[in-house]
Amino acid sequence: MNQATRPVLIRVPSKDTSGDARNLDIVLYKVQFEPISFDGPTYKDGLKINYAGYCLMSDVDETGATLAQKMIGRIVSLPTGIV
Repeated sequence: MNQATRPVLIRVPSKDTSGDARNLDIVLYKVQFEPISFDGPTYKDGLKINYAGYCLMSDVDETGATLAQKMIGRIVSLPTGIV
């Protein structure tokens, strides 16, 4: 299955220096995925999904807004509970 390029959000739970919970969001503006494949299902492992992709330079962010220069993405640190 081939996928079109699309933005990707990676959310990583983290803590700040005072120990408060935060979310570290990595927003990649344009990711080109390689073909997705499936293995299984097997008795103990179930169905495995195999996917990989790479980040491309983009003229727009994840909302479609034009960027001043080509970029790959951004990193944002927010307190837990804020989307």
